[in-house]
Amino acid sequence: MAQNAERFSEGLHPGYEPNALEGLRLSLEPAAKHKIKLIVNGGALNPEGMAKVVNGLVRHTACPDIRQTFADAKLMGCLGSRKGS
Repeated sequence: MAQNAERFSEGLHPGYEPNALEGLRLSLEPAAKHKIKLIVNGGALNPEGMAKVVNGLVRHTACPDIRQTFADAKLMGCLGSRKGS
């Protein structure tokens, strides 16, 4: 991931795992058809970027009512240990 981080900062890598995106692309329609929920941890350095690409894929599938979201630790605040736990 360090090499991808360097390339991402230079604008030469999307910041997410292309293989995860391809697997998700291949799974969207069958998962929607059978009402299977998918969770993908492929956003790596750019979960929002991957979510935007997935949103585009969803709009172009036969199942545009698929809901999606993404989690980004930078947006969620500190995830470290809590005092008193």
